[in-house]
Amino acid sequence: MPISQTQLAHLIDLHWGPLLMWVGPGDEAAEDIVQQAFIALAGAEVVPENPVAWLYQTSRNIGINERKKRQRRNRRESAVAKGEHQSSSIGKSVEATELLENLNRLSDMEREVVVAKLWAGLSFEDIAKATGQSRATVWRRYQTAINNLRILYGEPCKTKK
Repeated sequence: MPISQTQLAHLIDLHWGPLLMWVGPGDEAAEDIVQQAFIALAGAEVVPENPVAWLYQTSRNIGINERKKRQRRNRRESAVAKGEHQSSSIGKSVEATELLENLNRLSDMEREVVVAKLWAGLSFEDIAKATGQSRATVWRRYQTAINNLRILYGEPCKTKK
């Protein structure tokens, strides 16, 4: 028998905060990890014998998996960046390094929009559909990202008069 809504709400009220601390207070994905654990509990066909212990164990396991994914992704991105540097000339290598550093200084959403627009050639409409954002939001993020890149490169931003 699945967990009742009342039991689930009670567990969320009592254990959300402590589970966030359990997963890691500095982990940017902590809320997502804890949420995934509660979703898994809500979707379980049978209530675990000790739901609290199950939530902690599940949160920990999801957290470990998420950290592994992040580490693999970072290694792949580093390997690709190094591969590009090794196959290019010195000038391109310095430029590529600077570009990667500056792109990494942007927020994730700004970087996504810039890469999708400039490298993938997607329209703002396509980017909006892919990210679940409005076209206007995507356009504003793109403009903000371009202005931030100008600042990072030491180029003055053009202001409208």
